[in-house]
Amino acid sequence: MPDQSGYGQPPVQQPYPYDAQSGGYQQQPGYGQPAYGQPEYPNFAPPKKTNGTLIATVVAAVLVAGGGITAAVMLTGKSGTSSLTADGQPSATPGASTSSSPKTSSTDDSSSSSSSLRIPSSVSGLTLLNSSDAKSAVSSMRGELTKSNLYPDPVVAAYNDDGDDEVTELFEAQAISQLSTDGKDKLSGYDPSSFVATMMKGSEISNAEDEDTTASDGALSCGSRNVDDVDVVFCYWDDDTSFGGLEVFYSDSLDDAATTADEMRAAAEQG
Repeated sequence: MPDQSGYGQPPVQQPYPYDAQSGGYQQQPGYGQPAYGQPEYPNFAPPKKTNGTLIATVVAAVLVAGGGITAAVMLTGKSGTSSLTADGQPSATPGASTSSSPKTSSTDDSSSSSSSLRIPSSVSGLTLLNSSDAKSAVSSMRGELTKSNLYPDPVVAAYNDDGDDEVTELFEAQAISQLSTDGKDKLSGYDPSSFVATMMKGSEISNAEDEDTTASDGALSCGSRNVDDVDVVFCYWDDDTSFGGLEVFYSDSLDDAATTADEMRAAAEQG
């Protein structure tokens, strides 16, 4: 009987050659498959664009905060036990007072400085800006602050923290030595903690926290709020040499902002 072992059996398929370099078997010729990898998704993160409206709103918040302080200082005489209450009202007995005209100085558009404070050029990795946006922000901030008796000759500067030319920090400071004699006498009667608390309330900050500062006999407080859909941290300080603030855009980290604010204050006070 003939051998039928070769009939009816499917042909034996040879295994695909093993590729030692790729660590696997080669694909069967003629049946190529497209390579499947991780899909590439576009980056939808919004750009950090600090627009004029945002700057204007922040400047207004700082101005309102300073306005509360100005009203209290100008309406209250010096007292060794005087302080500002949480709502910005003086706790000492009101008394009549006068103040001399604010001292003015010529400044550059991108930054401005008092004769006894200096503009920090680079602190905590920040870059001092000279862009058109920076000049506009500084001009706006300084122009509004100098309308107040509280800021006769403020230091104002704009910074960036991520390597481009967008404004991500605004810094303003006033040397107490540049205040009028009457203004210095009145301001010296208030404790720093009450001063910064009033500034926070004026800026509509409800989550302010006291922060550590290296300033002698000083206080530092930071809090955050949403401005035009952007998180902004406001830090205010007051000590024997100066008072002022740092506004950090696109951030809600109070501790980080406090560290930066205190380092910038110390650098500015070196004169």
